[in-house]
Amino acid sequence: GRNNLGVFTDAGLALQTNTISTPQRTELNCPQPASRKRRSVQLIEHKASKVANYHDQKLKKCCEDGMYENPMGHSCDKRAVYIQDTKECVAAFLDCCKYIKTIRDEKQRELILELARSEVDEGFLSDDDITSRSLFPESWLWQVEQLTEQPNNMGISTKTIPVFLKDSITTWEVLAVSLSENKGICVADPYEITVMKDFFIDLRLPYSVVRNEQVEIRAILYNYWDKNIKVRVELIHNPAFCSASTSKQRYRQIYDLPRLSSLAVPLIIVPLELGLHDVEVKAAVWGQFVADGVTKKLKVVPEGVRMTKTIKSVTLEPSVKGVDGVQLEQVTAANIEDIVPNTESETRVSVQGNPVTTIIEKSIDGANIKHLIVTPSGCGEQNMIGMTPTVIATHYLDSTS
Repeated sequence: GRNNLGVFTDAGLALQTNTISTPQRTELNCPQPASRKRRSVQLIEHKASKVANYHDQKLKKCCEDGMYENPMGHSCDKRAVYIQDTKECVAAFLDCCKYIKTIRDEKQRELILELARSEVDEGFLSDDDITSRSLFPESWLWQVEQLTEQPNNMGISTKTIPVFLKDSITTWEVLAVSLSENKGICVADPYEITVMKDFFIDLRLPYSVVRNEQVEIRAILYNYWDKNIKVRVELIHNPAFCSASTSKQRYRQIYDLPRLSSLAVPLIIVPLELGLHDVEVKAAVWGQFVADGVTKKLKVVPEGVRMTKTIKSVTLEPSVKGVDGVQLEQVTAANIEDIVPNTESETRVSVQGNPVTTIIEKSIDGANIKHLIVTPSGCGEQNMIGMTPTVIATHYLDSTS
């Protein structure tokens, strides 16, 4: 306690004697002592770095005086008039005073913007209360069920299967195929289940992106309400991407969405790490307990072009080229000086029984002749240019048998 009575007061006890008594409580909570306003650590660092620019101790003192906060609110020029010292001291005073004033004004603007954002955000649902949808399979529920119940008077046996739908906003088609000893195979008509929300997000991502290349993704907002709404959209920070959303500052935008309409919100990101990484976008409707969030995986691939090099090709003949029936071959490591940084190389060893086997496998393996089939693209003339070599080769093989 602060004093002898404070010991009893802080312990929640009341003391009453003929000479002293503890003060009577008027509130349920303990009184909070007035805390001293802490100075900004960043502001102190700015002051120290500015003073370090001056090597003369007298000029350092002039600089420090210029960075003191003036309670009267006078400008730096007005304060400098009252300095009765050298011109160098006045210049150092003005330099440091204007420098710290710029820093203070910037922090004041940030505080005002933060307070303004907090007032606007009061009408939206908190991001912590928004659960993002992340499961978007194309097909699921592949399972086998046994109908063990006795058929009713119509010869129909039923079974109830409780399942939870996935996160996709779509129409699911449930297909069922039955197999019995008496009636063989029966296929039921598809049963449609529609999953719908009055407000939701559709996050459009490419199949893959290249590391360190800027890419634009789109979050499509859908409003199926019969009224106009105001929506706050936020891109959740992920350290694997460089974006407008950082660990210290959230990226939020507010849009007006008319009734029965949609809006495409572009978001710019730059992938920094290879692999699969989450892209998460959340949105909330102002004045309503309505929100939606979507999390999808984005595949980030390395720069450059994948190349395959044959380092060495040998014929294994231990009886001729070996010693005591053992043929030893040394393969030098491949030169990977031009490999893309932070990527891995693969080493593969292929063994074939005889040369004829290789020719036969390549002739029937689709992976080796897939380059002969090209997906049409561009105009008709461009497609003809790409198809001409293949057509000429086909005619030549047909004519020469």
